[in-house]
Amino acid sequence: MVMRMLWSLVAVLMIAMVRAGDEAVLLAFKAQLSDGASPTLSSWNDRAHFCSWEGVMCSHLRPVWVVELRLNSSGLTGELSPALGNLTFLQTLDLSFNWLNGEIPTTGLPWNFLR
Repeated sequence: MVMRMLWSLVAVLMIAMVRAGDEAVLLAFKAQLSDGASPTLSSWNDRAHFCSWEGVMCSHLRPVWVVELRLNSSGLTGELSPALGNLTFLQTLDLSFNWLNGEIPTTGLPWNFLR
């Protein structure tokens, strides 16, 4: 019963993330990381557009979408956020050489194009 409620909550949050856009997805990913997250993510704040955040590459079209997330060897620790599955135009995901737990979400990501 508790697990079912937890999964329902996760599903609702993921739907909300889709509506909020890629910036919200990236902030949800950052929030899942352990306290004292890597200095790599210090640029991930509201003072700059999310496409200028370290490790984030966006499309040049409007609206802009995250197409690459390259945070390899960034000293990240914590849980992988299921929200990453909502980066629907993501083509490259590199989280290698970090200390992350969990599975890369399979919903939403274009697995036939992902490198």
